[in-house]
Parts: sequence; C-alpha cells; structure tokens
Amino acid sequence: MALRYRVALVLIGLSLSAAASEAPPIDQSIKALDQQILILTNGGRYDEALPLAHQVLDLRRQRDGTDYPDYAAGLANLGLICKSLGRYGEAEAALEQSLAIRRNILRPNHPDIASTLGNLAELYGEEGKIQAAEKAGRESLTLFGAAERPEAAAAMDALAAVYLRQDKTDDAETLYEKALHIREQTLGPASPQAGNSAENLGRLYFQLRRFDLAEPLFARGLAIYRKSYPAVHPKVAIALNNLALTYKDERRYGEAEPLYAEIVALKEKGPPADLASALVDQAVLYRDEGRDAEAEPLLKRAVDVSEGTPGLAALLIRLGELHLAQDRLAEAQDSFERSLSLAETPSVLGDLGLVAKRRGRLGEAESYLTRAVALREAQAPGSADLAACLNDLASLRQNQGRDPDAEPLYRRALAIYDAVYGPDSGNAATALANLATVLIHERRYDEAESLLQRSLTIREIASGPDSIAVANSLGNLAALYASQARYAESEALWLRNIAILEKAGGPDSLPVAGSLNNLAVVYQNQLHDQQALAAFKRSLAIRETVLGPDHLETAATLNNLATLYSNKGYYGDAEPLFKRSIAIYAKAAGETSPLYAAALERLARMYQRQHRDDLANPLLYKAKMITAKSS
Repeated sequence: MALRYRVALVLIGLSLSAAASEAPPIDQSIKALDQQILILTNGGRYDEALPLAHQVLDLRRQRDGTDYPDYAAGLANLGLICKSLGRYGEAEAALEQSLAIRRNILRPNHPDIASTLGNLAELYGEEGKIQAAEKAGRESLTLFGAAERPEAAAAMDALAAVYLRQDKTDDAETLYEKALHIREQTLGPASPQAGNSAENLGRLYFQLRRFDLAEPLFARGLAIYRKSYPAVHPKVAIALNNLALTYKDERRYGEAEPLYAEIVALKEKGPPADLASALVDQAVLYRDEGRDAEAEPLLKRAVDVSEGTPGLAALLIRLGELHLAQDRLAEAQDSFERSLSLAETPSVLGDLGLVAKRRGRLGEAESYLTRAVALREAQAPGSADLAACLNDLASLRQNQGRDPDAEPLYRRALAIYDAVYGPDSGNAATALANLATVLIHERRYDEAESLLQRSLTIREIASGPDSIAVANSLGNLAALYASQARYAESEALWLRNIAILEKAGGPDSLPVAGSLNNLAVVYQNQLHDQQALAAFKRSLAIRETVLGPDHLETAATLNNLATLYSNKGYYGDAEPLFKRSIAIYAKAAGETSPLYAAALERLARMYQRQHRDDLANPLLYKAKMITAKSS
C-alpha cells in the first residue's frame, strides 16, 4: 500500500475591494454587499459570498459600465472567490477580464495591474499552467519594483509556488522569506498575512524534510490563525493539518493525535467530503502507529458519511487496503469490488490483482493487472504510475514461472523511472533490484550482480549507509551470493543488514526476524549448525511474539528449524515442529494450498529417512494430489 499525503498551501489573495461612494441608492447597495462579502470571505464562507459577488458586479455594470476601475475590482474579487471554491475556469475568466480592463484604463505600471498579475500567477500555478504562471509572476514583481507593499508580497508567494512546482527550492525560499519580511514590516508580525507567509515557508521546509525549520513556522501560523479567524475557518484546519503532518513524519504521534482529533471535530458539521478527509487523516496516523484496530472504525465512518458522493470509491480502496494488510482477503476483495463498481481505476484494479494473487488465483490476478496496465497506458503513458503497474504485472509473471515475460516489463518500468526521476532515483534502484530477481532465476548471475551493486550504490548515496533502503539492497545481494554458494560474502552482508534493521526498528522487529531466518540458512549451508540453530530460534521467537503462534511466517520458520533438526538426525526434535507447521498451514492457508502440500512432503521425507514408510506414504500421496489439483 501506498499511502498518499499532501500539505495544503496557504496563499493569500489580494484584499477584496470594498470601495463605494455614499450616494444612494445603488451606491449604498454596492457598499452593503461589499461589506457582506468581506465578512463571508474572512469567515471562509466562499460559497455564500459567490452570489453576492455576482450581484455587486451586476450593480457596478449598471452604474458605470465595464471599462471602469470599480468594475475591474469586482471582477478580481469574483475571480478570487471562484478560485477559493476550486472553480478555476470561472476564476481565470474573471481575472483575465479584470487584467484586460486595468491594462486599458490604467498606467502600465499601476499597482492594480501588478496585483492582478500576481493573482493570475497563483491561479495558473494551481491549474498546472507553469509557463503562464511564471510569466505572470515575473511581470507582477517587475511592476512592483522595489516597493515593499503587501500586494508585492502576494505576488512573491505566487511566483514562489511556481518555483516549488519546478523544484527551484532556493528561488522559492528567497521569495517566501522576502514576502514574510514585507508582511511583518507593513502589516505586523501577528497579522493573518504574516501567518500565510509562515505557512508557505513552513511548507517549503516540509517538502525539503527540514522538520526542525518547518515545525516552528507551522506552529506560528496556527497561533496567528487562531487569533485572527473563527475556529471553523478553513485556514485553521489547514494550519492544524500542516503541523500534525510534521509531527507525524517526525514520529511524534502523541503530539499529532490531538491535532487530528481537533480537525475531525471542526469538520463534524461541514460537508461530508471534508469530514471524510479528516477521518482518513486520523486513520492514517493510527495505521502508522500500528493501531489498525482503531483506524478501521474511522475508515468505516468515512465510508458511511460519503455514501452517494464522488469520493466513496477512493474511500472503499482505503478500507480494502487496511483489510489487505491484515490478511482479511475476503473483506478486502469486497471493498475493492464495490469501489470498482463505482469507478474503474488502475488503483482498484491493481489492488484486486494483488488480492487474487495472494489467494492463489493467478489467472484472475493477471486479468486485473493487465486491465490496470492498459488503463494507465491510456490515461498516463510514460508516467511513474504506469511503471508501478508494469512492475506489479511483472511480479505476477514471475510467480507464474514466466520469467521471459517478466523481464521486458521490468525493463520498461526501469526505463520509465529513469526518464521521470533520473537514473539515480530510489524508484530506479527498486526497479533495478526487481529486474535482477529475474536474471537470478535465469542464472544470469553476473548481470544480476551488476544491477544489484548499482541499486545499492544509488541507495547509499540517496538515503545514507544506515537506511532501510540500503538494508534491503544488502539483503538482495546477500541472497544472490547465497544462490552462488558464496556463503562467506552472503553472511557478511546479512550481518550488516541485520545491524541496520536492529538500529532502525529494534532487535525484535519483524524485518530482523526475516533476515535472521535467511542468515540461519547461510550458516546451515556452511555447516555452522549451532549458529544456524541460534538464528532460527531467535527468528521464531520474534515471529511468535509479534505475529502470533499461528501465523504463516511463524510456520515457515518452524519448517526451517525442523529441517535443520531432521538433517542432523534429531528426529524427535523435528517431528513436533513439522506437525505444528502443518497445522498452521492447514488453518491459515487451507488444506488445498501448495504451502500445506510442501509441509506434508517435508515431514514425509523425514519419515522415509527413518524407514517409517507407513507414515510417509499417505502424506506423500496427499501432497501429490494437492499439487496436481493446483497445477
């Protein structure tokens, strides 16, 4: 599962104009409507302000015509309200018309022209029109020149946002810092506009993973908003979310939790989509803490409040992914199939493919994953999302024993990642490792080793020598060396892998258990039986504690330990372990699964070595029948 996070960017639009004369009756109506619009927008009630903005614009047209400063101001106000509501087409039309009028009737370097260009730069940026946004933002700043005025700060925010989308973080940082300085000097350090600048600069540092710099800025922005706006204002919730995300990414879950709870409370009486989003954010926090039992009712409530809304399909995917992580495959499939009935997306097709794969329904999995690839091809050719779908389909091909079919898919995914992220990205490192697994199966060891070494180098540079990503690369190389009987090299890499995992997650974490199991096999192949026995036992103890005594991974370690005893002739120690693993496989995977059949066969082979054919033959026959039916 890939969970998807976002940080809301707070950019302030230029002040809404409330200019009006005192002459009755139309001027008084305009003035009263302007005041109502200001009150509503300051409270974040843009949907209520929108019809009033249309009304006041009509009155100004009646009074002055269209080539008049107040009419241009009314268009700008309307555009900003539409932008706040996400109605970008209407916002763009209104702001561009306002700009055209102002260019026609005002001097070329008038501040109102610069302000409108700043607003358009912000809008174009949110629409993804990067070139247009940068052009408008640059012209706006050129017109403002060296003047330190709030409107110039807003234009700086807009251009900085464009630079962020272009990964020009140094340029964005310079503009955000200058905008904050201007607002502090002209409006005061506790002004709402200074709060906007603090949030913007905090978001930049959050993207750079500089949490030490982001946190105090987000905290400052939140404090300002709490004093400046009512509790239900959208900016308060945005600031709460920004600070909560920072705490969560710093693993300061106790500090993040009350902030997420506050957001949920604020959204209780709002639109269902907003409440559902807040519930999902809180559920994600619980999942990150390993508190899936507490996350589930939040996700179920998010689904309930979203019935009949466009967001329901995505929420059903969230719930299904929770069940998938808990091995509740039937429930996961139900959620995914319901989501699919609402909207066919590559994501839900991929999830259904994964469920089918884990249930051993490889033909069904292939159908879903092939559809996911085709849909991604149509929607986003050459995208990283397409590469991910290709990777999933290639992995399935491997499970089907179709390595020649998997290799071109992995190579295509790698080429896409190289094009999108560059050849030294983490995604490229993962794709290299995936491709290497195919080459290993085909005994093309030299090619595989070269790819895995490159993957390791990328991860060491990008993530640091003690990162989880590096540990994974070390494990991949260690497995390759073991398959070539290069046991001493494999052992050294597994030991380094385990040291990193212990440092990251503690000595009793599940990744440590998996690596200990692999290290034990290497020891076993070197005839270092006591070291192998100790590693298997420690792996088993971790898995029994963390996963429980009846988990499939616990059964796998029991099998390995039993095999070690059996190979040494300690049949009395091996037999109860084999039988216990068989019981687990029967319960967790079913008596028709290949895992169950393989466990029966291992016990039967031990009985054969003891010349106990009366016990071995029925087990071998049963295993053979299961294998025949599943092939």
